[in-house]
Amino acid sequence: MNALAPIADWFRHLNATTGINFTVFYDPFDATRFVHGLWVTIELSVVTIIASVLVGVIGAWGQGVKSAWVRG
Repeated sequence: MNALAPIADWFRHLNATTGINFTVFYDPFDATRFVHGLWVTIELSVVTIIASVLVGVIGAWGQGVKSAWVRG
């Protein structure tokens, strides 16, 4: 028996009694899609943080350059 079966059963019961539905905890298809979406979110976050740091470093460097064109 699966070690997480009691948790999955509890979420099924929660859905049946209250209508609160967390299918990611008991439906393998939804769980797979949820984990994939979470991974894409993490990847995008890392890429955007790196890109924003690079833009910030380049912008800070540009503020110290003597050329008015670069500072603008």
